[in-house]
Amino acid sequence: MTVPDSQPVGLNAAVADRLHECAQLAQQVTPGSLLQSVADHLQLTREAHQNSPLVNLRLAEGIAGPLLQTLQDWATLTADAQYWIAAAAFYFCRDADEEPDFSSPLGFEDDAEVLNACLRCIGRSHLCLNVEDYDDV
Repeated sequence: MTVPDSQPVGLNAAVADRLHECAQLAQQVTPGSLLQSVADHLQLTREAHQNSPLVNLRLAEGIAGPLLQTLQDWATLTADAQYWIAAAAFYFCRDADEEPDFSSPLGFEDDAEVLNACLRCIGRSHLCLNVEDYDDV
């Protein structure tokens, strides 16, 4: 699949580069495996949170919700929307992104930023998160 003309905006260059990397990798997996990967990463987050309360489980759950919902709507999404939501899901499932998910209290903030940019890009702004609502770590 080629890169869509519409691009998520508002991301710094490093995060945008990683998102594009994730988009390319995500094209090699099925929507079902992306759904499973999101669920698996959320489970790993729960386990990491038990070992370290600094891992922001609530934000991870907040991110997973719109991802899972949108991935479940896969068949109704345009090709561009599929491209960007797959990229956001793949980004979320990687611990080694802009801010490592399990070793920093800020670990999921970049994931939320990516999710929000992708949701705005595909016309699902109503699913965007306010990161400050999850700032209880």
